[in-house]
Amino acid sequence: MRVAMTSVCCALSLGLFSAVAGEGIDTSSWVTLNAGNAFTLRAPAGTAYTSMQGIDSFVAGFDNPQFHIEFDYGPYSNTLADFGADPDYKVEDFDIDGRKARLITGPGKNAWGCNDLVTAAYVVVSHRGGQWGDTRLKISGCTKTMPSLETLHEIFRSIRFNPR
Repeated sequence: MRVAMTSVCCALSLGLFSAVAGEGIDTSSWVTLNAGNAFTLRAPAGTAYTSMQGIDSFVAGFDNPQFHIEFDYGPYSNTLADFGADPDYKVEDFDIDGRKARLITGPGKNAWGCNDLVTAAYVVVSHRGGQWGDTRLKISGCTKTMPSLETLHEIFRSIRFNPR
């Protein structure tokens, strides 16, 4: 496990993970999946929606034999700010549906229950004043393989928010 973790850290520091590349992934057979009324995303066939129980936001996930995705959509979603100080994680800026987003990638370290490879994105979906604040999305994916990390990045890029 130490060797695998070192390989991930080295790959991250060399920039081998890239949220903006998206090259070499054939998405032609992918399907569009709904995350309730909040957003849609495209994912490989065989990916299934999974209901989860949230407290103050919409929480659910998507499962595939190659990865597990969880999301938190609401005013209190994790901003991923704590990952920026950890040298084991690569932090990148990219876009989700025309909105500025932050992407982290690195070893799971039990983040969101992942002990393999993890990637997560954070985006402010809409700005609302008042007591509820902004609507945000934190979406994370866990996988065992580096090629599946690129698949997860492509899935994150495919997110389209539904008008409210």
